[in-house]
Amino acid sequence: MPRPTRKHKLYAELLVAALLTYLTWHPEQGEPPTIEKLIYPQPGSKPKDSKLKVKGTPDAFVALIKLCAQLPNFKRKYRKHLVAFQKLSSREEYNEIRDTVTTLGKYRLIQERTPRRRGNPNRIRDFILPLPLNPTSLRKQEEILSRLFAPGKAWDEAEWEDKSQAKQQETKEAVNPILLAQKAFCQAMATKVVPHLPVQLSDYTSETLTSLTKLISVLETATQSTASVDANHHAALLLSLGRIYLAQQQLDEAQKLFEQCITLKANSSATADSLHWLGIVHHQRGNYAQAEQCYINGLEQRTKFLGEKHPDVATSTHALAELYSDRGQFPEAETSFVQALSRHQTLYGKKHPRVACVLNGLATVYTKTNRLEQAEALYQEAFNILTIQPDSDAYPHLTDSQHGLANLYTRRGEYEKAEKLHRDAIEAIEQYYGTNHPNLAVHKASLAVIYKALGQLHQARELYIECLNLLRSVYGNNHPQVAIYLSDLAWLITEESKEPYQLKLALSFFQKSISILSRVCESNHPSLINARRGLNLICLRKGVNKADTES
Repeated sequence: MPRPTRKHKLYAELLVAALLTYLTWHPEQGEPPTIEKLIYPQPGSKPKDSKLKVKGTPDAFVALIKLCAQLPNFKRKYRKHLVAFQKLSSREEYNEIRDTVTTLGKYRLIQERTPRRRGNPNRIRDFILPLPLNPTSLRKQEEILSRLFAPGKAWDEAEWEDKSQAKQQETKEAVNPILLAQKAFCQAMATKVVPHLPVQLSDYTSETLTSLTKLISVLETATQSTASVDANHHAALLLSLGRIYLAQQQLDEAQKLFEQCITLKANSSATADSLHWLGIVHHQRGNYAQAEQCYINGLEQRTKFLGEKHPDVATSTHALAELYSDRGQFPEAETSFVQALSRHQTLYGKKHPRVACVLNGLATVYTKTNRLEQAEALYQEAFNILTIQPDSDAYPHLTDSQHGLANLYTRRGEYEKAEKLHRDAIEAIEQYYGTNHPNLAVHKASLAVIYKALGQLHQARELYIECLNLLRSVYGNNHPQVAIYLSDLAWLITEESKEPYQLKLALSFFQKSISILSRVCESNHPSLINARRGLNLICLRKGVNKADTES
């Protein structure tokens, strides 16, 4: 039987030192916490046997070490062993302690209580560590440790590192108590707080963000402790804080966190989630090529590791469909929407809000490809699903249905019904997300179309300017939606005035719109075609110099 290595000795010393620290729990520290799968007599109790018997599984011993290492009465000389231990991942911590406890059992330094069951893939086993009664004095603790780990017995001294090298390493990697506290803090945030945060971006309402204000600063502090927390916990923190930033439309901060999460060597799920959310950031910015690459990579990874019937795979398929629709890739969009609809119906049934959301997207594609009867049927189906749902489940998908139906009513000249739907949607958005949310621009621009049709050109122009100011404050001057509304405003100007300087202004808007859209959309995108038509029309008008059109 091979002798234990120095590594086993170090971790065994660390484990026993943690047990002794716990057994000498000071009353001023309050009640000792319960550790799952670890059974020990409470401090001050009187066991029947002449020795204290502590039993537990390797993962319970890992939790005990992490807890006791932060207590002031943990023996200072054994803190050096934490340097190597804190660099391990959660799985590596478990494996090292499991192997150490197994080695102690082989040399009868502990008693193995429960043998491994045949065919059981779970390698957790129970062990009993006999410790003398009342190890309260430092001298008795030293006696226990020296008896277990005296050189020349079970431990292979030939494998020990050179003492001078060990001393140098100890000096370089001195344990920082603040770092240990940060690690415990980050792990607590990742395991206790993060699972309770909203998951869907639509759940981050203005009320939710207000309630998260204090937590945001705490999460920011936690994410800065990169060296003291394992990759999976750190990824969970980054993703959660990134979603909050994204909901606040702080796109730079959100993008930075999602990109940082991708560089971590975290689990495959965290990487796929990071790609998906980074795709949403690029999509909102109007960086359609980058968004497509992120969505596709995220969908591939989610499908590979989660299977095709997982909700995250359905979500990724839907996001990719929305992107294709915005780019004007309507055949690809329709295919992805149909696939997303099938997956959502399989997962949630046919009357779920998420199914209605996909129906809205598919109806938008039908509208853009002039299949208006099919579009209206899908919008109405989605609207019927959402009106019987609680508000928290229905919104914001209900406003999408209202927008689609209102635009169809506008085409038919039913302006009063269309205006009411848009007004209801605007009121709901302001209630849920506040008065500066970019979704407001979509409905205000549609209201402008109604006012334009009614001949109320001044009101329409004011609404377009509101939309442009709102979107520029969030996305900047080169966003595709800014380009679309610039083109719409230019058309309005050409109908409102024949003055040369107004036409020159409209000309510049059309040129700017074409410049933005041609970089991110397909050549057959309706908005790009519309802007080019407007530019050609002005070029044929009298009073516009050739130099103006070429500028």
